[in-house]
Amino acid sequence: MRITAYWKVVLKRFVDSMGLHLLRSVQNLVNRDMEIEVVNEFMGLHNGGIERILEESPAVAKKRERLYKSIKLLKDSNDVVAEIMDRITVEDYAECLFLCFRILFGFMFSVSLFVFRN
Repeated sequence: MRITAYWKVVLKRFVDSMGLHLLRSVQNLVNRDMEIEVVNEFMGLHNGGIERILEESPAVAKKRERLYKSIKLLKDSNDVVAEIMDRITVEDYAECLFLCFRILFGFMFSVSLFVFRN
């Protein structure tokens, strides 16, 4: 009975030791052997590794251009609204307010169409 309990403990320690050994072996492989390969890949002159990392992806460039267009549209709309607000007199306030809301909702609709198309 004591031997059975002892072998259960030995088996558990053996399994734990094997797991730790495998983990340590993989760490050594990565730290020692793969480090040279990774450095050569990134720093190598023949592949241009750093340039590849720093290069902007086409999807990011397209999104950046779309955002620039959206910013330009927002600035233009801001200028139009500011020009309208400059022309406002106290008597025209209600009419201008209605016009500004129409412009604002039209702008929001056009931006949503622009965003969802792209």
